[in-house]
Amino acid sequence: MKNSPRLPRRLPLAAALAVFSLTSAAAEPRLTTEQIVVTATRTEQNSFDLPVSIDVVSGDTLREGQPGVHLTETAVRIPGVVVNNRYNASQDLAVSSRGFGARSAFGVRGVRLYADGIPLSMPDGQGQTGTFNLDTAKSVEFMRGPFSALYGNSSGGVVQLFTRDGDPAGAISGSLTSASFDTIKSNLVGEGQAGGLNYVISASDLRSDGYRDHSRSDKQMLHAKLGYDLGAGTRVTLLGTSMDQFAEDPLGLTATQYDQNPQQAGNTGGGTAIGSNTRVYRKHQQIGGTLETRVSPSSTVSAMVYGGQRDNQQYQQLGGGRVVTINRDFSGLDVKWAHQARWGDMPVSLVAGMNYDRMEDIRQQNNAAAGVIGALTRDDSQRVRNFDQYLQGTFEPSAQWLLVAGLRHTNVRFDLANRFASVPVVSGNGTMDFSHTSPVFGATYRLSPAVNLYANFGKGFETPTTIEVTYTGNPSAGGGTTGPNLSIRPSTSKNYEAGVKALVADSFRVNAALFRVDTDREIVLDQGTGT
Repeated sequence: MKNSPRLPRRLPLAAALAVFSLTSAAAEPRLTTEQIVVTATRTEQNSFDLPVSIDVVSGDTLREGQPGVHLTETAVRIPGVVVNNRYNASQDLAVSSRGFGARSAFGVRGVRLYADGIPLSMPDGQGQTGTFNLDTAKSVEFMRGPFSALYGNSSGGVVQLFTRDGDPAGAISGSLTSASFDTIKSNLVGEGQAGGLNYVISASDLRSDGYRDHSRSDKQMLHAKLGYDLGAGTRVTLLGTSMDQFAEDPLGLTATQYDQNPQQAGNTGGGTAIGSNTRVYRKHQQIGGTLETRVSPSSTVSAMVYGGQRDNQQYQQLGGGRVVTINRDFSGLDVKWAHQARWGDMPVSLVAGMNYDRMEDIRQQNNAAAGVIGALTRDDSQRVRNFDQYLQGTFEPSAQWLLVAGLRHTNVRFDLANRFASVPVVSGNGTMDFSHTSPVFGATYRLSPAVNLYANFGKGFETPTTIEVTYTGNPSAGGGTTGPNLSIRPSTSKNYEAGVKALVADSFRVNAALFRVDTDREIVLDQGTGT
């Protein structure tokens, strides 16, 4: 990977994309004009009033006529958001928001992922959607545009899932979905209320033989949310997720191979998926907790802490066969203060906070001829941490105007170390420090009770991920075994947006947005093998 020349990539204003979001009660009764969102300002507000492009999909809509496996099932209805699903269970979904994240060949980069306020994106900006639990989701919020920058590094867009509370009446429910190629998904949910404790627990199992040869997969998930009301305006919530996944990798096909037989396994680059037994094993365990307490009639303080482990072992066909193992530990915390008041007759709200996140990857590489682990050829430690401070507020100087502004300062540090010094082609240690301050500002003008005009502006930045600093040079010429690549710098962006939101009928809303993004030092692919 490398940075493109320091020339901004400009989207001409006249050619910027205008997007429309239509909500019809007959077509989608759960997408209503009254969309209460949290992601934009970190407090509950009606999305219609905010100078932000943000949409909500309810949990019922997520599951209605859908197996509840991937975000691709619903993201198609969100303007500006693309979730690529190659129907290869060994590859994570790639998410793009107005072009941010489009460079990712696997996983999510450039777009921040959250579940119940807990980040699923790591400090270096990479994340995976595989731990999203759609079976118990209350809603998913998709935020695009400048205000995403208030979530720090690599926040060209924000996707956040919220888990619903358990039914106080208590219930046990389940579902069974069957499809072609021996695909079966089963799910069991238990929920209820016991005194001050509210709970919802979900377990699911997904198995498939796959459409293509050598594409069998299975995935088991357990997700729990426990909420306890301590009284006096204080509530504790615990969240836990566990995932265990196996998937064969059928690899890619050339156009000629696809025309011959789209179900065959790949055999590009001098090897075959079946001969190399390409496959991946993933395990993910995460637990987090939040504490929210009201310290005065107008102020609340909340704290969030989380931690977990993720293990990924992938058998690849490259180089005659190799296996890459990544063992990751991660944790973090966030503390914020929220205040609502009035200056005379003018409502004002403020949110101030700070967060710290860390990750450590132990990345090892072995030879793996015919899919069998051989000699160790690489052993790296990759540590990344960030420390951020943020301030955000809203102000209504009159009945016609709503002003929203925010500021976030981010510091990201990479510490890269070679733990296997006996391998001479692996370069030594490296450290990188990146800092950036991201301001955003937006304004809504209420032209009428049914029409709002808005505009916003923000600056963002995006560091390289650990996978992008792992290698230097062309892997086919031996460069793929060297690293780290310390020449990559963060890309920066300026985001502009203007739009209109209109309530056409009781349950019919139109959103139209015109936006422009200028970027410097875009992170792009330097060289590749074509395999």
